Amino acid sequence: MSAERLADTLRVLGDTTRLRLAVLLAARGEVCVCHLAEALGEPDFKISRHLGVMRASGLVEVRRRGVWTHYRLADLSTPCGRAIVHLLQTCLEEVPAMRKDLQRCDAVATAIALYGPGSGAALATVVGVLVEVPVMLSVCAACNRTRRWFPAHAA
Repeated sequence: MSAERLADTLRVLGDTTRLRLAVLLAARGEVCVCHLAEALGEPDFKISRHLGVMRASGLVEVRRRGVWTHYRLADLSTPCGRAIVHLLQTCLEEVPAMRKDLQRCDAVATAIALYGPGSGAALATVVGVLVEVPVMLSVCAACNRTRRWFPAHAA
């Protein structure tokens, strides 16, 4: 990784919203824009704009499937890149707001997997308020056992 690319990556991560997005992508791999928007409680267009900045810097890659747009972190296999991914994963462990982002992202994905598109926002709001993390994780595990996959992970 060149000094210019590293500086650009760190500059891009200097924005709170983009840092939160990067943490979610580091934790969950490939995620649909709608899940990211619901997790952060921001409109799709704002999240798409931030993801566009991240894509222009080479930090994320995009995959389109029909009307769905999925983002993932770009290949960061260099030592600096691995250090950045480790930093993002550490943020998840240490910053409570980022853990809540991840819980909301998982709740939206679960709601959509169980009840279809359009159900994510409303159900995730209720689930996020009423359900503790261990219960939510068991719901996610149940979806996987019944072969209901999150849209971001569909083949």
